[in-house]
Amino acid sequence: MRASSQQVMLDSFFGSLSVDGDWQRGISDRGFAQARDKLSWTCLEHLNTFVVKAADTLGLDTALARSAVGGR
Repeated sequence: MRASSQQVMLDSFFGSLSVDGDWQRGISDRGFAQARDKLSWTCLEHLNTFVVKAADTLGLDTALARSAVGGR
């Protein structure tokens, strides 16, 4: 159940980034999970930091993204 709710949150997040709001994942749930399992957590932390800094530069609200990495 937890993995499913995380996937829903990820899909929602990437959907919100879509220009037209019609983002669709072009990979099966299993394939996506296998690819995600190969990602390094430190890589994701660095990516989050990069995105938060970019959002700050644009004046966007980054409270949710900051809480994902302990307020950094």
